[in-house]
Amino acid sequence: MYYGNYMTIVLAILWLLLAAVLVLLLAMRPERTRQSHFELKRLGGDAVLRRERLLGGVYAVRQVGIGIVLLCLLLAGLGAWKGKGVLASFVLWLLAGLVARLSFVRRQALQLYMAAEPTLLAVLERAPVLAKLFGMSDHTPRDHRLESREQLAHLIETAGHILSSEQQTMLLHGLAWHETTAMQVMTPAADIVSIKNRELLGPLVLDDLHRSGHSRFPVIRSSLNTVVGILAITDLLDITSGKSSETAEKAMSPQVLKIESDKPLPHALELLQKSHQHMLIVVDDTGDTVGLLTLTDISRSLFGKTGVE
Repeated sequence: MYYGNYMTIVLAILWLLLAAVLVLLLAMRPERTRQSHFELKRLGGDAVLRRERLLGGVYAVRQVGIGIVLLCLLLAGLGAWKGKGVLASFVLWLLAGLVARLSFVRRQALQLYMAAEPTLLAVLERAPVLAKLFGMSDHTPRDHRLESREQLAHLIETAGHILSSEQQTMLLHGLAWHETTAMQVMTPAADIVSIKNRELLGPLVLDDLHRSGHSRFPVIRSSLNTVVGILAITDLLDITSGKSSETAEKAMSPQVLKIESDKPLPHALELLQKSHQHMLIVVDDTGDTVGLLTLTDISRSLFGKTGVE
């Protein structure tokens, strides 16, 4: 009789311990990363990718553990209270899920899991046989949600079966346009065709300007650092060989717009729109001219090959 009472007490205590373990296992839900597979690779998240790959095994082990605890719970209840113990185990199973949803229970379960996770992941990684034993699935984050401009660019670049090369080029140019600076698309100072302010616009000079292929030219006093105006081809329509030659200074427009080399193209386009001009002089931190930016340069950067010529 004494031995029977002792075993009942032991089984009852075991039942209570198993009940607590069951609740913790049900509340123990390791969180997966919300970042996409592409973003993790781009940011060097190899450790997170490894964890995501092994979490399928963690969930499989958790399910096996819940099944084992339930079986032991039934046996302990049966041994302690016979039929009433089985009924109590069944009721506990119904209530355990509700208890496991309580915030403080989930918090405690997560703390216990995070302490054990490094060891558990190491065991799963070193024992591939467990993958077959527990039916582990290789889970990696999916790319259903766009998380960065780089990820969108990657999707465009790999969409050759959907987009033509011209469409890809246009979309990629448009995607990078807001971060493109004046320095990146300008005509450098060494390639600028300019004209001095006091130079006579005779037939030879006009012919050279036409041959350059440009429609606008900076008018300088001594160097590109002293731009005093902009001369457009349209300003030269009234100048013919039958009339006395004018100087560039008289034919030019005195309005000169400047922009810092590190300013983005949307800022440059806004300046041109407000001033109704087509050309900007690009300057560095010291105010020296480093290049020339036109509306055509901005259009080409935005649309790629489909830009305005």
